[in-house]
Amino acid sequence: MDAQGHKNTHKFDKIEIYAEGERSKAFDAVDKIRELQIGEISLPQLVAVGDQSCGKSSLLESITGISFPVGSDLCTRFATQIVLRRTDATDASAVVQATILPGPGSISKDATRKKLESFRHVFKESEFGPKEFRDIIIKAGKAMGIENEVDEIVSGKRFSDDILKIELSASHHPHLTIVDVPGLFHNPTKHQTEEDKVLIRKLIENYTEDKRTIIMAVMDGRNNLAIQEVFKMARTADPEGRRTVGVITKCDVVQPGEENGPMNIAANKVEYLRHGWFVVRNRSTKESNQRITADELRKHEDEFLKKDPWCTLDPQRVGVPKLKEFLGRLLHEHIQSELPRLAEEINAIIIDSTEKLGTLGEARTDLSKQRLYLTLLAKDYENKVTEYLNGQIGQILPKSHPLKVRTRVQDLHDEYAAAMKTKGHSRPFKTMDGRDEGRDYNLEATDQVGEGLSEPRDIIEWISKAYHGSRGPELRPLINNDVVVCLFRDQAKNWRTVTESHIKSVVDVVKEFNSALLTRIITEETVRRRITMRITKEMAHSIAAAYDLLENLIEDEFCGILQTVDDDYMAALNKSKATRIQFRLMGNLVKEMVSQKIGKISKSEETPKADVKHSSFDPAAALADWLGKATDAFAGKNAVVEDIHDILKAYYPIALRRFIATVNSQVVERKLLGKDGPLRLFRPDYITVLEDEELNTITREDTQIANLRQELQSRLDRATRALEAANSI
Repeated sequence: MDAQGHKNTHKFDKIEIYAEGERSKAFDAVDKIRELQIGEISLPQLVAVGDQSCGKSSLLESITGISFPVGSDLCTRFATQIVLRRTDATDASAVVQATILPGPGSISKDATRKKLESFRHVFKESEFGPKEFRDIIIKAGKAMGIENEVDEIVSGKRFSDDILKIELSASHHPHLTIVDVPGLFHNPTKHQTEEDKVLIRKLIENYTEDKRTIIMAVMDGRNNLAIQEVFKMARTADPEGRRTVGVITKCDVVQPGEENGPMNIAANKVEYLRHGWFVVRNRSTKESNQRITADELRKHEDEFLKKDPWCTLDPQRVGVPKLKEFLGRLLHEHIQSELPRLAEEINAIIIDSTEKLGTLGEARTDLSKQRLYLTLLAKDYENKVTEYLNGQIGQILPKSHPLKVRTRVQDLHDEYAAAMKTKGHSRPFKTMDGRDEGRDYNLEATDQVGEGLSEPRDIIEWISKAYHGSRGPELRPLINNDVVVCLFRDQAKNWRTVTESHIKSVVDVVKEFNSALLTRIITEETVRRRITMRITKEMAHSIAAAYDLLENLIEDEFCGILQTVDDDYMAALNKSKATRIQFRLMGNLVKEMVSQKIGKISKSEETPKADVKHSSFDPAAALADWLGKATDAFAGKNAVVEDIHDILKAYYPIALRRFIATVNSQVVERKLLGKDGPLRLFRPDYITVLEDEELNTITREDTQIANLRQELQSRLDRATRALEAANSI
């Protein structure tokens, strides 16, 4: 019999969910979202929890109409979701469908997920009883990897986060979804171990701690609430009792005189719950054995609840029909309140999936897409190289950042020029007063010339030794040109070491820049690694060409003749000569004046004073005297050596500037940074000539990326459909 006393001829009780229109849409939408298996978001749901033997299975049978299997040897090790759907199917064609919803631990494993999704068993509703339900539970456990639900010891996987879904579809079913989790137990048995106890507790906590879960906590009315472990867990997860509904079962077997305990709890006086408590009567063992109908069971419940003291309770809070009505309304309201935030979370998943797919780029499923993919990357790389070499980075980066290639190269140019000026020559040149120019010289390498012979540190001594040891047939004061050439080469022999160090530093900067730029442009590590491997060999050839050019420049400078058309050379040389003559004349004049002064003093002391008679001035004699002094100034004992010094001193800085400029413009800018350099290898025309096989080898996605793309695309598709379902409410 139903709540109005009308006889129900169906085997299953019709579940009464009010406001069928909007409510059914809400339940349909949430069920559809749940089927899409978006594990990152929680959904509004109703979960039944309780200790073992608290009457939870009997209560669920009364609510859903499904005959739950019972037995001490049946240990459910996963959650079961009961879904009731209203369809156009007649009672005769009503069906029960059993499937498995993969949990978080299975959804990402393709083979496992497909195996679970293939699990499907369909029964006529009239033929689905406790035995069939039991068989489905055992088969589902095996599919989930749980070896045997009735074995004493389960040697493999003991519990699963996969969910067994039992779906009933018929015209007499309203929409409702209830999740049943394994019951808590306190004493281990041969079927349930201490480890199982811990795992079941964790499984229950996973559901109760979800803020979108309505907890239907079931207690045996004969037991003290204080020892009901499941209520302690519910209180921890929901301390204010906002998501918990209490249900007291087995009130019909409470001992006479002990009714005050469950009565006070039902009145919400002991454990306050915002949604209150309900009192129900469970199917007795005799009724179970007799297989009485749902109508008869409801009649027995009505008769019991009319007895004292149960009849004094709020009539809206007693009996399974009122509980079903309340649960349907509560779940619907809960869905409506959570819907806006749920839609936001789903939309966030859509945005995140879209962005991550964007970073992966378009799937490269054929050669044309592969070639286009690489060509676009090469074009971007080529443009970025040009921009960065022009200093156009578009963002503020530290000076030492690998992408600041132009800044770093310019700094190296400055450091190179400074090093060449201070360390490029073997010995310091002399000033007019005979002092060395500067002191920061690398002289150690020039101390020994082989065979134990020492080279003079003083440049004048060094030139003198070389000059006097290399005289040719030329007449004095002619200079053997070979001596000047050899002296210049020896004076500039440090150029090679300093320059090679400079080029090595530039090469390091180029390599670091190339690596950083490829990392920025090619986000897919596998493709970047393959491209890097292929251009590394070409880079080595390009860098070797730069070193070859440097060798040619050094050879030109040190193996050829000394020449220049720079006007500064003659100006510097003439200035050196004029200054040297000036210094020598001034020196001779000072010496003569001092000598004459001393002579006059001596003569005045020896000769008595007499009348001074001034002799007449002789211009010819004076001119001859000054010409003699000038000749001495031009032709000192080291005049030729000093001339060689002045030639080297005038020519060296001109050759140095020319060499530095040539190295920077030809080796660095043209060979290392120019159009044929190592930074210009990855370009569109390089991609154009790649063979198809080579192209596929470079661009094919590795398994990890392909799986990630597939997962993201699936995630995006499911989230998109989920959002459509949410917006349909």
